[in-house]
Amino acid sequence: MSSKKYQDSEDTFGSRLRSFRKSMGKNVTEFSKLIGISQASLSDIENNKTKTSSETLSKLIWNTDIDIKWLLTGLPGKLEEEATVFGGGRSPLDSDLLRGIIEVLEDMLAEKHLELTPAKKAELISLLYDHLSETTRKADKETVARFLSLAA
Repeated sequence: MSSKKYQDSEDTFGSRLRSFRKSMGKNVTEFSKLIGISQASLSDIENNKTKTSSETLSKLIWNTDIDIKWLLTGLPGKLEEEATVFGGGRSPLDSDLLRGIIEVLEDMLAEKHLELTPAKKAELISLLYDHLSETTRKADKETVARFLSLAA
């Protein structure tokens, strides 16, 4: 999904999520049902009152075509950049791999009591996705731990 559809002035996760929801023509009720969270949770996220869980990120990835790097950082995602460079073709996103990476990473961050900035987390997820999509196609704790040790 091209981030150019959204306003350039969005500087928070919540404002980018709201912009994405509106670009889909969904109200809070419809979008919260689509991604499987309560209306109150969606409102809190959009208004930056609460952080998004890895479970909610997984639901967003699974149920929408949102550019996750854009959502987390405000920067265009790697797939969008590659599409621009390689003439507009876009590789299909392996949602299961991405969900696995996010879940393993969030578990490891919680276990180690670490917190990464959204930008650092997005870059780490992107790097893990690039590496794992070319190798094992499976998120494993050992690989995530190696990459996390470089980022933390």
